[in-house]
Amino acid sequence: MDMRYTKIFGVILAGIMFTLFCSPLYCARDNTPKLAAIVIKTFGKVEYREYDKNKWGTLTESTLLNQGDTIKTGKQSKVMLSFINGIDVKLGESSEMSIDLTKFGHITEGNSVSLTSGRAWMKLSRKQTGFEIHTPLVKVTLTGAEIETLVSPKGKTEVLVFYGKVELQNEHGKQELNRDMQSQVVKGKPPSVPQPVVVEQKRKWYDDDKAESQLMLLNVKPDLYVNESVLLSVQAMTLAGSIDKTYTDKVFVTVIPDKCKFSTDDGLTWKDSLALALYKGQAQFLVKPIEEGKYSVSVAGKDLRSDSAVIKPWYPPIKELLMKIRKQDGTEKEVKLRFSR
Repeated sequence: MDMRYTKIFGVILAGIMFTLFCSPLYCARDNTPKLAAIVIKTFGKVEYREYDKNKWGTLTESTLLNQGDTIKTGKQSKVMLSFINGIDVKLGESSEMSIDLTKFGHITEGNSVSLTSGRAWMKLSRKQTGFEIHTPLVKVTLTGAEIETLVSPKGKTEVLVFYGKVELQNEHGKQELNRDMQSQVVKGKPPSVPQPVVVEQKRKWYDDDKAESQLMLLNVKPDLYVNESVLLSVQAMTLAGSIDKTYTDKVFVTVIPDKCKFSTDDGLTWKDSLALALYKGQAQFLVKPIEEGKYSVSVAGKDLRSDSAVIKPWYPPIKELLMKIRKQDGTEKEVKLRFSR
């Protein structure tokens, strides 16, 4: 092929690829921030900056936070968050934290934050995995853990583990921490050898603002077939273990990855997510997975500890039966029957 035409063809191909992958439609789908958390309580001066904006605003209770948003607290201030994937986070005074943007539709969506300075307490259920905290000096990965992370103005990071498993890793090395262990990271060094956490070191600044109630997600099938719907119920529970019938606020139901549908009208209409009003502390909804895989369904609401559950839909087995039918004229016809479930 003539070199001139080869260059022309290359330019045309590059233009097509640019148009396809950088069109507003494509980029909006890939970069649109997703719902990540709800603000449960604030104390003192707490501000936030929305994704792709420069202006800071006052953060108030019930505010919905998206991936890419940044939160900062003033002196003698703190904020309590509930992530849609069931993780509780409290940010202490003089702290700044961003909710990281993650790959669109990925199972780890909303599972990563960057703590620039200050202190943060985080609690996962004992079955949750993969939550990450990024500080200027180290990546902290949590597995079913409750921890406190402190970051100094110069980046020095201290991690205290109260239960669960935690991994600290940077370019110089890594360490694994278990229950009642701590480690610290300074510039140019690997995480220090784990040391025991003594009672006096357990900081209780996060214990005086516990939510009075917690959400409970019930009747979840761990395994179900793709395109089969299952009825779930969500309840606001008091610490005594009874339904909080005084709770009537909305709770937010989400799923990661977002390849499930929700319905509150017996399957007449389906939505990608729900803002569900509780009646006397409870409500029901349908969830229907549309692809095979692993999904995390979560509920979060104001003044409530969040809850989540994992479902693993799969395609039903299909069996075929070959049947021969003999007609009255003596000819035969084969019929293939397919059975599923």
